[in-house]
Amino acid sequence: MKFKTSAIALGLAVALAACSKKEEAVAPEAAAPVEQAAPQAVAYVTHQDGPVTIYSLADYTKIGEINVGEGGRGVGLTEDGKLLVVAVKETKDLAIVDTATNQVVRRVPVGINPEFVRVLGNLAFVAYEPASKGGPPPKPGSAEAKAIEKEREEGDELPAQVAIIDLVKGEKIKEITAGFETEGIEFSADGKHIIVTNEADENVSVHDIETGEKIKQIDTESYGIRPRGVKRSPDGEQFVVTLEYGNKMLILDKNYNVINEAATGEVPYGVTYTRDGSEIVVAWHVVKRFRYLMQKRLSSSEKCRWASVVGTLALHPMTHS
Repeated sequence: MKFKTSAIALGLAVALAACSKKEEAVAPEAAAPVEQAAPQAVAYVTHQDGPVTIYSLADYTKIGEINVGEGGRGVGLTEDGKLLVVAVKETKDLAIVDTATNQVVRRVPVGINPEFVRVLGNLAFVAYEPASKGGPPPKPGSAEAKAIEKEREEGDELPAQVAIIDLVKGEKIKEITAGFETEGIEFSADGKHIIVTNEADENVSVHDIETGEKIKQIDTESYGIRPRGVKRSPDGEQFVVTLEYGNKMLILDKNYNVINEAATGEVPYGVTYTRDGSEIVVAWHVVKRFRYLMQKRLSSSEKCRWASVVGTLALHPMTHS
């Protein structure tokens, strides 16, 4: 099972690019197949104050940059790896990049404060927050947090929206109303439902992608506050959700019922499964590390390993099964 991490203000995507060697002239009767260079796996890393950086995954050296404008945030790749999509805060849009040329080929208006991005087929799903005031959210339970909550209850503030962008047409085709401070996006195994985490609302909501209708809401406050990352297991039988200030994760079955919980460590952000689904990987914001938890035992004290955390990950399908 596999998850993409959702952490800090970075985005990371892995893609393959192929380059060929120059052909040498040979007589027709002696023609031989042209040797091709092996595809190169690369990572695209977004920075809110700079261009998208391209790194080689062979040796982690920087090999290029892509200028999408200031405020690059969430990032995703199409299944064939030909298009990279980046949510850009300052221009309130989605930059669509041709990975063959590393040039922006189209910009699609999204809305205020676009942040998280996921790609499903030829559609990009972009969470944006019309009511966002900018900056990090206040500490839960603080006077500032309570004031914002009261303002939202009494006012006409719009909750977060998930814009659905048709990457072929290059236009926004519909929106789904989520909750306040939507952070994570995932899809059901059959591609019919979108599952989103709504931090300020303390819930996870499930919506029909075709109609936008909310079909289920999972309240998470009794387990811990601020649901953040969400990912489906590779076999489609489970979902895992991190609780940012609950310092734990929840396991949901395929019908979106909570069936288990486990401690993770302080401030868990992004989450994923390993390829075979035997382990769950959690990114901690505070210590900026991944923690590997055994999925079967769901024990934070057994068989843990460590690795550096970089940011939000989107792995190109050609690099894994």
